[in-house]
Amino acid sequence: MPLLLSKTYEIVTEESAENGEAEERGWAWEACEHSVREAARLIRGLAPSQSPITDPARCWFTQYDEMGDICTGERENTSIHFSHENKPHALRYWIVAIRAAGFKIHGD
Repeated sequence: MPLLLSKTYEIVTEESAENGEAEERGWAWEACEHSVREAARLIRGLAPSQSPITDPARCWFTQYDEMGDICTGERENTSIHFSHENKPHALRYWIVAIRAAGFKIHGD
């Protein structure tokens, strides 16, 4: 069962961070097919947007750029999202991928 996942990015500069904003945001890719195994690999070790995870359909997983670019100070954070284009039954496979990546879902 393929899962449709999307990857977003945001570039934060020192100036944009002072205003609580990102300098730039966008899609790296949108609604691309992944297997459950690939989805688990993509989100493993990332930070979930919910703690605890209570609504898997609305939970995304972010990799924060801790080091940034030494020359510019820019940091690029990327996030993996469950696409809104998935069919309803795909949610159960997203939940399997979340658990396979080592996360617990509220109520487990």
